[in-house]
Amino acid sequence: FIDLGSSKIRLGVFNKETSNNLFVLEKSCISNFNLKNFDIKSPNEIIKDLVKSAEKKLDKHIKNIDLMIDTPDMFSIDISLKKSSDSKKNIYNDIQSLLLEAKNIVQNNYLGKKIIHMIVKKFILDGKEYFKIPDNDLSYKILIIELKFICISNKIWESLRKLFKSNFIDIDNIYCSSYVRASNCNLLFDNYRKKVILDIGYSRSAISIFDENRILYFNMLPVGGKHI
Repeated sequence: FIDLGSSKIRLGVFNKETSNNLFVLEKSCISNFNLKNFDIKSPNEIIKDLVKSAEKKLDKHIKNIDLMIDTPDMFSIDISLKKSSDSKKNIYNDIQSLLLEAKNIVQNNYLGKKIIHMIVKKFILDGKEYFKIPDNDLSYKILIIELKFICISNKIWESLRKLFKSNFIDIDNIYCSSYVRASNCNLLFDNYRKKVILDIGYSRSAISIFDENRILYFNMLPVGGKHI
């Protein structure tokens, strides 16, 4: 994993089978991820150094990474879709159909944006709420799915992809750093039902609200520690 922050760049290597952290490398680097003044020349040199150091420790080449990043233009979208049914149907097929429809709606209405997270908030079957797909087959007339999408600029995504490609590395997945950190932090407070997590970064801040393990709200502002 590479966490590409505005003030630090971190590279972490994990055992895929055990999820154990093998080692983490970190270097300071001031970067600008603002779409109008996007500049990744400095991070490029730092990334090269971190990858070389990691390859020496691993004694093998790094060809693929998962990338974590926050950018000021990153934003979330909430969407709710409904499907009516007059007979018993396969709920999995209906859910897949609505998920695909929701993804197409976001992509068609937010041109130039890339979806990096699609989060199912809840299912509603005939007015009854479910927070995971019911195990048993159910007869229902109305299925509603509430979703949250987190998006990033396509221009930034392409610039990042080219940056790592120039270092002979492919990006397998890209994640919103704030959302990943908040989701992990949320798991540390099982004794509380509602949790509000404020993540203040160098050039942006993010707020996440959870009800148990369900995210209710997520938003980012281009205001961080450097502005205070």
